Amino acid sequence: MRLPVVTVAASRLRAAGKVLAGSTPETNHTAAGGLTVSVDPTDASAAARREWATLLAPVWLEAMKTLDPNVDYPYSMIPMLAREHLEKCRLLPNREELITKHLPKGGRVAEVGTFRGHNARTILSGAQPDELHLIDVDFSQLERTEPIGAALQSGQAVLNQNDSVAALLTFPDGYFDWIYIDGDHSYEGVTRDIAAAAQKVKHDGLLVFNDYTYWSHAELVPYGVIHGVNELCLREGWYLEYYTLDSLMYCDVAIRRMNS
Repeated sequence: MRLPVVTVAASRLRAAGKVLAGSTPETNHTAAGGLTVSVDPTDASAAARREWATLLAPVWLEAMKTLDPNVDYPYSMIPMLAREHLEKCRLLPNREELITKHLPKGGRVAEVGTFRGHNARTILSGAQPDELHLIDVDFSQLERTEPIGAALQSGQAVLNQNDSVAALLTFPDGYFDWIYIDGDHSYEGVTRDIAAAAQKVKHDGLLVFNDYTYWSHAELVPYGVIHGVNELCLREGWYLEYYTLDSLMYCDVAIRRMNS
């Protein structure tokens, strides 16, 4: 299933949020799509937060309907996992514990989406891979502080500046022990990365996904990570081995093939 881009509806939702955020106390404003709001931005009470959410809900649902015209509740379009996909899953407090205490040490690792390198530093210091291949379309914001600088100089870490799928396809099948995916979070982008990464990870290896959520409340845009991961589990027999919490609920999941 190919989900359409929701740029227009998401833009309207962001616009509505900006109007709310810029409101003056007890002043009416008309947001995107004719949404009239009256809110006091200095009021941090639970009631005020509920009012904010209620006012944004119609525009939010409109964004969801661009994914599925029949949806009347945002969760209904996500394919749900069965017990067999969850019964071995371990809940962890954060992704740092996942990387430093539970993922394999040494070996070959790839990270899709590096940005400033915060997670790459955790991988280098916590998992101590023999090879770490960093994949991104742009490394201009990468902070080459230790241990990244030393790892790049020694060859332990390698920069692969390219489209994520194009970069992954340069490696032999079954090359990586695990792959951390934090690239394009749209459904289209996630499913492209999944198809390539599933081919390039070992049969008993792990795929780890950042931001396992259907909506970014920080960016006010839909994410396709849950949809893409759940489809893979249902279609090809993968299961959740780890689920890690995050303070803002941008959680991680690590998945493995059932027959590995």
